[in-house]
Amino acid sequence: MTFEKLWILLLTLGLGCTANPPGQGDDSDGDGVLVGDDCDDEDADSTVVADDADCDGILTAADCDDEDASSLVVADDADCDGVVTAADCDDSDPSTVNDMDCDGVPSAADCDDGDAALLAVAEDADCDGVLTASDCDDGDPLVPNQAGCWQSVGAGDLHSCGVTISGAVLCWGANYYDQASPPSGSFQSVSVGGEHNCGVTDSGAVQCWGLDADGQSTPPSGSFQSVSAGERNTCGVTDAGSLQCWGAATYGQSSPPSGSFQSVSAGDLHGCGVTDSGAVLCWGLDDEGQSSSPSGVFLLVGAGDFHTCAVTDSGAVLCWGADHYGQSTPPSGTFQGISVGERHTCALTTAGAVQCWGTDFYGQSTPPSATFQSVSVGERHTCGVTTSGAVQCWGSDADGQSTPPF
Repeated sequence: MTFEKLWILLLTLGLGCTANPPGQGDDSDGDGVLVGDDCDDEDADSTVVADDADCDGILTAADCDDEDASSLVVADDADCDGVVTAADCDDSDPSTVNDMDCDGVPSAADCDDGDAALLAVAEDADCDGVLTASDCDDGDPLVPNQAGCWQSVGAGDLHSCGVTISGAVLCWGANYYDQASPPSGSFQSVSVGGEHNCGVTDSGAVQCWGLDADGQSTPPSGSFQSVSAGERNTCGVTDAGSLQCWGAATYGQSSPPSGSFQSVSAGDLHGCGVTDSGAVLCWGLDDEGQSSSPSGVFLLVGAGDFHTCAVTDSGAVLCWGADHYGQSTPPSGTFQGISVGERHTCALTTAGAVQCWGTDFYGQSTPPSATFQSVSVGERHTCGVTTSGAVQCWGSDADGQSTPPF
């Protein structure tokens, strides 16, 4: 005879029916088997509301059940109501957020602001249900950052790169020459060229990656204020204000003039810079007049393939060089930024709108209606950073160059 049958026989005969001592649990249905519904904590002041699985009279996390026989008990059902909620899960650290998925590891995906009307939002570091710049990274490399985490972006031929607010560089699009595989480290800025990129690190050094057939990705040592990656060469402004260029030099595009400069822009086969006095000086190929800059006082300049555009001190845009696609025929208005590509140009108005002109075969000159803080023109696509810190791209996306990671 099995023990169970013997136990049932004893119960039938009225034997073994002495009261259970506290903590042993009541066999309320008299079937000889203690199950969750039978257990009692022997405390008349409390109500049995959950399974005391080990019948020790003490309800613990291991005792609480979700009432689903097909699932295991995986977390603290603090109120033992059979439903595991965010308010129940905890990692025992009062300084961290609730563990909504009850895996014992609180992460950004578990954030809850305690408001049942608001959904938990991933990457919401302060758990207020609103994504802000300070919420961009929860320290978990497996969880991608969210919109609102960018400080700058650059568009190249078939790829793009941007600098996050943490200083990291991320790239997307074509990666034939590792141009979309940036180094680790913290950067102040990044410039995207044809098939290579260069960035200025927090220490002022220049690091480049991607195609280096002409030495365009082999920068000199020294400390730089800014850098500009062209099609096959690169130029930078040193801390002292002088210009240095490296890479292809067939047309003199890597032989800048002496003097002190505020900024520099490397194009396809020419380059231009704004001097401390506001004059624009250009060098390199001039077959379309792209290196024949007008006189005047300028704030910014951008060198493209065969044309150049600059923002005057009054905010107007002037362009010179090739104009076969209207890329050198800018609209009127007041502008604060300029970016020049292969056959199209875009500028940022003082109101934060982006206006583009030139070829629009791929939609690269049709920007979205948003408020931007910067814009960058590539070969057949364009990208910009909105005032909320999000990256938006438009135009050709054949290689994923217009699909930022977040």
